[in-house]
Amino acid sequence: MRKATMMAAGLLAAACSGGDLGAAATQPAAALPQGTVMMRKVEVMDPSGFARPMVAATALIPAGWRAEGGIVWGSFGQCGGDYANRWSMTSPDGASALYVMPVPNWTGVRSVYPTGQQPQDSCEKAFYSSAREYLEATARRLHPQGRILDYRPLPDEAKPIQDVIAQFPPINDQNMQSRIFADAGEVLVAYQENGRDVRETISALVVITQARFADMMNPGQVAMEMTSGFPGSLTIVKAPNGALDLNLRKRVQSSVRFTPEWSAEIARFQARKNKIVSDGMTAAHEARMDAIKKTGEVMSGIYKQNDLASDRNQREFIEYVRGVETYDDPVYGGPVQLDNTYDHAWRVNNNDAYILTNDPNFNPGQYNIDARQLKVTQ
Repeated sequence: MRKATMMAAGLLAAACSGGDLGAAATQPAAALPQGTVMMRKVEVMDPSGFARPMVAATALIPAGWRAEGGIVWGSFGQCGGDYANRWSMTSPDGASALYVMPVPNWTGVRSVYPTGQQPQDSCEKAFYSSAREYLEATARRLHPQGRILDYRPLPDEAKPIQDVIAQFPPINDQNMQSRIFADAGEVLVAYQENGRDVRETISALVVITQARFADMMNPGQVAMEMTSGFPGSLTIVKAPNGALDLNLRKRVQSSVRFTPEWSAEIARFQARKNKIVSDGMTAAHEARMDAIKKTGEVMSGIYKQNDLASDRNQREFIEYVRGVETYDDPVYGGPVQLDNTYDHAWRVNNNDAYILTNDPNFNPGQYNIDARQLKVTQ
């Protein structure tokens, strides 16, 4: 179960991606009204994954911000996904930022009988039973002098994976009780940085496995407990107190789209790996992992772009999983998906930028922006 779940965790790690960065900032001539944002497109590079640098994905970041980093491979060996994202984007004044970073899985073993020396690996040794426990411990580790102000569960973000898991009941009998589930959340932290009062959110989507084994010598007792957690990556957003944008993470994550070329390389890589990992799996467990993999690909933005226009059921499933709305983009010449918490979207005509707003009366011409309003794909 551990190897197969690690395969799923590697897919979850790709749910946020980052970018290359040399593109010039796109900024309106005047500040946009509150609640209206402009996002520009950047490329996400994989500098070494397939023997040559490749554009792995594209993503939208706030206009005027700069980003750096991209896809990294094998950050934590057997205690992490095959590939992950290590990148950041920073506001022009450097006061606000978004970071995506790979993190190791955690494992924990408790036994009433001596088990000898624990194996030495890069996995964190812990018994977190929820995303909240994990994120609060992470916040205390990152900011020992900080204060945890709040925690927000994100059930909608965990639900697609949890729905898949629920289709395949875990193994439970008189000798073993097991559970596998998905959990997501976000913790809010306050701390001082260079004399400035800062607010920061730390979020993750985690797959957790738990197992209890019966004590054969003492019926009714538990001989050993094991747990593993697969967070894949953390997303951190920070800003001065009063300026934290709680919607920034979702705007960026929902815009990520992997390129067909890189997706094809990943598919071939996974096919080779899955052939090895699948040896010894039960058919039911292999089916579970395949379903989690496919859902993880949708969450990560790996899917055929043509399906958005030609297959309405597929498009609606993607919209549900990723929290996006699909628009017809006349400049790009195809469908584009943007954060569905905004009711209206505009495409800037002279560069790869989009404006998102809930204001039905917004007029980009008032801000010297040449843009056209996008229509929702029917």
